[in-house]
Amino acid sequence: MNKTLKITLASGLLATAVTQAEETDTTLSAYAAGYTAGFTCSAIFNGDKSMEQIREHELSGIYSLIADRVAQMEPRVDEQNHWVRVPYDNGNRERISVWRPKLGCVDLPVGASVDDVKFVADPFSGHKKAGKDNGQPWKQKAEVNSVSSNTQLESVLQQAFTKKYGSGARTSAVLIATPDEIIAERY
Repeated sequence: MNKTLKITLASGLLATAVTQAEETDTTLSAYAAGYTAGFTCSAIFNGDKSMEQIREHELSGIYSLIADRVAQMEPRVDEQNHWVRVPYDNGNRERISVWRPKLGCVDLPVGASVDDVKFVADPFSGHKKAGKDNGQPWKQKAEVNSVSSNTQLESVLQQAFTKKYGSGARTSAVLIATPDEIIAERY
């Protein structure tokens, strides 16, 4: 093989390797941004958590593949529109998670923008009942994060959010329900 052909092949392989490394870096950042957007959206709009609580409970102790990236990301919460946007790739792209009535949060796919929110934000338009969601199908529903009058249950609920269950154990939510009642819901 002549020298020029060898150099050309080597250059092509090097360019491919660099491109794949960049795609992998961008892909991992997209995973991390999506993870951050989704968990932040659910924790804020379903669990009424603060960013400090979210950083401690939802965005730490996670998959090592994306943990360092997630720790550096800054979610942008829009309380009025019920969405969370997380920029990545030096701010050139973002992942978006949108909270919807009766359904909770949904993560938009990679490449989606805020212009796409309208396709998922209100799937029940035209089919809304007057007033606040009553918790159906449950006939009774405990208030989110309320203290249980059952002292034994309350003790277990409190322990669920401690290190009682072992090193590295982490609880971000507890839901205790029967077909008729939500007995406890904690975040």
